[in-house]
Amino acid sequence: MKKYLILIVLFIISAKALEAVFSSDYHFIVKALLCLAFAALIFVASLALYLHARTAINYTLNKAKFVELIIGNYSLKEQVEFKRGVAESSAENFQIDLINRFIEFSESSNNVYFRLDWQAVDEVEAQAAAILKAYHVTADFSLSVKDDSSVEMLILELQHWLDLQGYCYLDWDQGSDEYCGLIWRRAEADCLMALAGKLDIKITHCLKTAWAKEAQQADDV
Repeated sequence: MKKYLILIVLFIISAKALEAVFSSDYHFIVKALLCLAFAALIFVASLALYLHARTAINYTLNKAKFVELIIGNYSLKEQVEFKRGVAESSAENFQIDLINRFIEFSESSNNVYFRLDWQAVDEVEAQAAAILKAYHVTADFSLSVKDDSSVEMLILELQHWLDLQGYCYLDWDQGSDEYCGLIWRRAEADCLMALAGKLDIKITHCLKTAWAKEAQQADDV
């Protein structure tokens, strides 16, 4: 809104300046050059405002698509409540608000958000099983937890199992030392990651992350 007001003020100032130019004793060439200068100024300002507005509209549309996709597994009532929590989020706060909403809905039977402390080896299977239940995946599932197992290794093992079921684990880099991500339908993963990228949210395929590669190398040894 402020940018629109600035443009209006700039237009008024330019109009007053042009009026002063035409009523002055300047040579007509000088007047013409000044008119062109003011016209160029208005054009540049209008173009900048247009580009900003288009970017804002695209961001809003992408945000709506992303939220719609990412909460598709929740009930209609949960979707309405979830959207309410992020509807007014700015670009700077959107990811934080989104994560907070997922945390609030973590007890939902439709939860797809995966969040673990980096040492929580014993929780990997339980969280994965709960999310798979939300997807109505009935295949037998268990992880090979050993004394030297790490969260990274277990998530990698989970990824391999999910791949056989038509699902995948998507790593959500939030800049923390927690392991956060989504268990997602593999056929829709590329669409989700593409939308996330447009919103500056770092969601990538588990097997493409650095720690997953290290875990794979350690497993091969």
